Amino acid sequence: MNSDATEQASDVLVNLRAEYPHLELADVVAQQLECGGLCPGETWESPPTNLSWLAAISLTELGLSPLAVTILSKAASRTTDRSQKDANRFILAADHLKKHSQLEKAIRVYRMANAVHESKWTLNPLAYAVFRIGRYDLACLYWDRSLVLDPHQAGIHSNLGQTAAQYLRDMPRALTHLRRAVALDPGLDPELQGWIADIESLQPGSRSSVTPASDVRASDE
Repeated sequence: MNSDATEQASDVLVNLRAEYPHLELADVVAQQLECGGLCPGETWESPPTNLSWLAAISLTELGLSPLAVTILSKAASRTTDRSQKDANRFILAADHLKKHSQLEKAIRVYRMANAVHESKWTLNPLAYAVFRIGRYDLACLYWDRSLVLDPHQAGIHSNLGQTAAQYLRDMPRALTHLRRAVALDPGLDPELQGWIADIESLQPGSRSSVTPASDVRASDE
């Protein structure tokens, strides 16, 4: 490679590092792993808490998702800033794990985010993730807690109502949330009226089916 090409490649690399700073952290982590723990300075296990999510994203990209979760777990135990901003870092890392089909690990990290600062922003993605693995009871539990914090989430009432009806067979609970969803957002009426009518027509002890669940919303937006 001639000097001009080398200089051009160097410029591209600098620009990439500026745009994606977490990739530089990946290089540091990889180098320290190759050193077998003998490299000087801070070890890979103890990055600054506010950078742990970047390191975790990098490790996930490298195919080292177990190590990513370990770093995040250590960071969560050291976190003193219990704010939504701090929880958001864990949510971003969990989203990245989910994107890479690491759903079980993503759930662990969503739970870390919720432990840092419980809010609808941590509970709703956690509920959606456990729904994806068939834990409908837990999904409803997390949505319930989210609605305690913000009862005006029409989409979450809809999620909870449909899930309670189809998977938990808890018709009174389902009806309460479906009606509330329509009251908060009349635009949901065409989608949910069939559910409401089916549930209202069911007699005690009936095993009649209800309308299959439509797509569960990942959030209320």
